[in-house]
Amino acid sequence: MFNIYTISDDIDVFVTFETMNNRGKPLSLLELLKNRLIYLTTKFNNDNDDKVRLRKKINECWKTIYHNLGKNKQNPLDDDNFLFYHTLLYFGEEFVMNDEKRNERYIHKLYRSFHWDFSDYLLETKFSSKRIFIPKKSKTSESLTIEEVNKYVDSLQSYVVIWYQLNNPDANSFSKEEVYWLSRINRLGYKDFAPLLLVYLKTINDTSNRVALFKCIEKIRFLLLLISGMYFFRNDEFYITAIDLFYSKATGQVVINKLEKKIQELEALILQDDILIKRFGSNGFYTWDGLKYFMYEYEEFLRSKTKTDRLKLRWEEFIEDYTEHATIEHILPQNSTRKEWGSFYGKFTSGERKKMINSLGNLLPLSKAKNSSLQNKSFLDKCNVCTDKLIGYKYGSYSEIEVVNYGDWNPENLLDRGLKLLNFMEKNWGINLRNDDFKIQMLGLGFLFKKKLINK
Repeated sequence: MFNIYTISDDIDVFVTFETMNNRGKPLSLLELLKNRLIYLTTKFNNDNDDKVRLRKKINECWKTIYHNLGKNKQNPLDDDNFLFYHTLLYFGEEFVMNDEKRNERYIHKLYRSFHWDFSDYLLETKFSSKRIFIPKKSKTSESLTIEEVNKYVDSLQSYVVIWYQLNNPDANSFSKEEVYWLSRINRLGYKDFAPLLLVYLKTINDTSNRVALFKCIEKIRFLLLLISGMYFFRNDEFYITAIDLFYSKATGQVVINKLEKKIQELEALILQDDILIKRFGSNGFYTWDGLKYFMYEYEEFLRSKTKTDRLKLRWEEFIEDYTEHATIEHILPQNSTRKEWGSFYGKFTSGERKKMINSLGNLLPLSKAKNSSLQNKSFLDKCNVCTDKLIGYKYGSYSEIEVVNYGDWNPENLLDRGLKLLNFMEKNWGINLRNDDFKIQMLGLGFLFKKKLINK
């Protein structure tokens, strides 16, 4: 059965279609934008052939957009995110057109307000029918032309392909090194740098320059995770940099230089006032936002040293938010009072025990989420158990197997593993963690030496 509607000549068919299509479930901004652009083609005072070609181009563009946004069935991309970042780039020159508007405070304020109402900017400001009928002598605004819409549609169509590549690096023709670093950035999250990554991938084709950018962004994101809660990062300067690159007012090397300068600022900050000791020394690493990323990279490091190169820890499963299972386990349990853990009792206060429990060396990434019934068992049971529901460390990730090789779990081994992990952090990200004394304080385990339970 079909409904047939008859529309009189004095009613605009495109407006009618948009209204009818907007009943029930609201149209997305992407759908509204397409309808608006097609509607505008009917209002231009151009040859009919030009208008027909533009409508065809719009339809082809939207096919490309939907194809790329939904190409990865397991991880479809949000259309509003893509439109937002493209809008920020494409119309960015209007936001920072003069020196007065190029300051970070202005961009920060603009970004926050614009993020909420950029749909109005597109539909009511940039692509409104009112702009078609602006008098030629108007000094406040320029008329919208068919050439402007053509150019905008071309840009959307080309950038959505880059957006897909950015979010799915292993499904594209990137070099092996590009895939490696883009995958790391995807695991970390790159929201602050999305516009910069988009325009850099679009305009810079040299692999070495791209990899240099990826390395800088990955390091900045990791450094920011280390000092999260202790330092407020404003990403506004990199929005300006992205806009400058989009409009060819900056080069790829200028971008790299700015990122390297930011890295130097963050590295200097880390060395000030023992900020990392304040961040982790008392509360530990268990609630750290960067814990899973760090543990995953360490697992990848261990995997690279094996002959089999078999993947035992899958990122997609590792970051799942389980309610009754854990993907990061405390080797020394949080609550167990079993006699097998006697070396952690008697000699320590509850506060000291809590520090050991949440210290970096006591935290272990699990290849499969373990039921809480395993978490409180003895160390030997944790290592060796193998049932349908419980799998011991011995059969788990490379990190788990490394812990099994300790043979026992006591304060000395807990400290040793913590230092090993911080040494990896220091080498992998080029972070200056000074010396072992600094690292021990960062791990919150200085009391072990004060009590003379361990010799330096």
